[in-house]
Amino acid sequence: MTEAKKAGEALPPIKSRLVDAMADMVNPQKTKTAKVPTKSGGSYQYKYESLDQVLAAVRPPLMERKIGLTQRQVWSKNTSSYALETVVFDGSEEIVLDTRPMRDSPDAQASGSWETYMRRYALRSAFGLAGEDDDGAAAKGAAQGHRAAPAPKRPGKWDEFKRLKAEAVALGVRDESIKEWMNATFKKDMRSYTPGDINLCEAHVRQLIEDMKKLGAVTMDESMDEVQPDDDSKTQGIA
Repeated sequence: MTEAKKAGEALPPIKSRLVDAMADMVNPQKTKTAKVPTKSGGSYQYKYESLDQVLAAVRPPLMERKIGLTQRQVWSKNTSSYALETVVFDGSEEIVLDTRPMRDSPDAQASGSWETYMRRYALRSAFGLAGEDDDGAAAKGAAQGHRAAPAPKRPGKWDEFKRLKAEAVALGVRDESIKEWMNATFKKDMRSYTPGDINLCEAHVRQLIEDMKKLGAVTMDESMDEVQPDDDSKTQGIA
């Protein structure tokens, strides 16, 4: 049963309806597959869920409770760049659930791919969703089942994050964009980050790395298509 009322009756507060809607949302399944070539000549694959699949998981429960959803780009004076806001609203109120910086790129295709990725990631974060085979889903299953053996301690709690960030920057991700995401997501000093916060930062940078590798693979495929000779050109000049 939902909290949506008949026409003419007052609706409960939007926050109450939002909680009710989130209870009906189901994690989207990762049915899409991306293949990424490696420098050694091999390749690897990974699964992901599309933006359409995430929207299909969140829109129906929201609309059933007369809650609208939009994702808009706004100019941030603090960062002098555009930011993506994920907003729910009704006839009298709106709530910004998630804000994250956007990436500037002269490449229209790369910019569009980045926006799609950020919208998908923002929706998952705003509504607490995880892909079917996400690390988050695995961790939830482990917590509900047998307790795993404690992992060996790392030399420093930020070491893995620093390693991942260096890899992401080498692939073209701006260091400042990672910092902006952290500030927008946690809104506190890094010295106050919990181990769970740091794990989320690591997961975010891992996703950035995957996304940049995917964009690189798409660019490589397009470049190969542009230089690939057609059958007629192969036979020209042959005696």
